[in-house]
Amino acid sequence: MTSLSITSSFLFSVELVNAKMSYETIVSTIKLYTDEGRVNSIVDLIVNNNDSLFKGVHILDEVLQQLEIQEHCIAILCLLLNKIQTKGVNLDQTFAQLYEFISECDEQKMKSVSHLYANLFHHLTECLVKAKQYLRGIDLLTKAIPKIQNQPSQLTSIHADLCKLCILAKCLKPALTFLDVDISDISKENDSFDVKYYLLYFYYGGIIYSILRKFDRAFYFFQAAISITGSAVSEIMIEAYKKYILVSLLYYGELPQQRSAYLNRCVRPFVGVYQDLAFAYSRNDIDELQEIFNEHKGIFEKDRNIGLVKQVIASLVKVKIRNLTKTFMTLSLSDVASKVNLANEKEAEKMVLQMIDDGEIFANINQRDGMVIFLDKPEKYNTHQMYHTIEQELNKCIKLNENLKQLNMDILLNPKYHKNSRFLD
Repeated sequence: MTSLSITSSFLFSVELVNAKMSYETIVSTIKLYTDEGRVNSIVDLIVNNNDSLFKGVHILDEVLQQLEIQEHCIAILCLLLNKIQTKGVNLDQTFAQLYEFISECDEQKMKSVSHLYANLFHHLTECLVKAKQYLRGIDLLTKAIPKIQNQPSQLTSIHADLCKLCILAKCLKPALTFLDVDISDISKENDSFDVKYYLLYFYYGGIIYSILRKFDRAFYFFQAAISITGSAVSEIMIEAYKKYILVSLLYYGELPQQRSAYLNRCVRPFVGVYQDLAFAYSRNDIDELQEIFNEHKGIFEKDRNIGLVKQVIASLVKVKIRNLTKTFMTLSLSDVASKVNLANEKEAEKMVLQMIDDGEIFANINQRDGMVIFLDKPEKYNTHQMYHTIEQELNKCIKLNENLKQLNMDILLNPKYHKNSRFLD
């Protein structure tokens, strides 16, 4: 398009807005722009002139009725984005329109305006949270995400919205469909990706896996959430780091040494109570753990970490038993009880059997002499299935490494990175 035609298009839009055109004129203008492939003009007309053109939801609905989803999907997207932000919008009617739109819209066109598409579902999530209708949006978002993904392992900003609704609705399974897929790429919405949604996805994902007691995955997600550095301290990162400490104790039995200067300088000062908890845990001091819990119970409740803290205290006994497997091949139940501060042999036997059933240790108990025989993990890693699994994981790592190299190059070439990095020097 020539500069003259662009100028004419802009002047024409201004004239239409100033004239407060009827919905018939709006529809004909949208159809004209669509036929000419003028996506930016459509967005400018509908989104940027919302207050001027659309005085009320009824005009938006009248325009929507005159458009075909497959042919005018970008215009319909913009209209729905305006509608969901309108005060007092009818959610029942809007949901019906959104379901129809999602089922019929063109994926390639949605990818070309993925930032507007994502904003539509960000605003929808806000409406659902405000109305406390969390469960209602889960199915819609699970259908919406694949529309702008290039592959199932690509992260979009809508992932965070889905995880949030699943947590609030206490319906976690739909989120696992996406969480169980390791991320190898990040969607660039409007040639960028808001880091807030990256942090929220891994933060919410860590919460979901913690609820399900899958602490290995929870640890990975919280670790990812605290891996992004910046010039400002993120509240999301602080909350993620608190949970990272607790999950580390539950999964590893210790807090991994943190070498990040940013975390040590900017985040750790806000998590002092949790650091104290970790230090007491490292000293195997159950009494001190309980004392910290009683003294700071209010903080743990406010942070919604009370359940995890209680599990940490209870897990110290299990950690001690796991450590015994690294030192002894056989040990009497009475010695086990003595070394892990359990009341008697029966308590020790109950705990050992529970850990065997949960796959936390490999051992047998000789009932005749009350001896515990600690065994090595039975997996020998020498089967064809295991070879295939390792090969798949290696290929994932190679692909992820390539993506990370490209992402690192994009960051290094980004002027915003150089500007913000000065604050960290």
